[in-house]
Amino acid sequence: MKTLVDVSEILRNLTLTAAAAVGASLASKKLGPETIQAGSAAF
Repeated sequence: MKTLVDVSEILRNLTLTAAAAVGASLASKKLGPETIQAGSAAF
């Protein structure tokens, strides 16, 4: 039973890490210098 808990915790941590990486990637694309320059040019 302990092995199952350990495996599920490892899978959970890997999933959270992957989700964080995807979120950081999307945020960096959204906050890239080109986007900021394009936004300031629009106003």
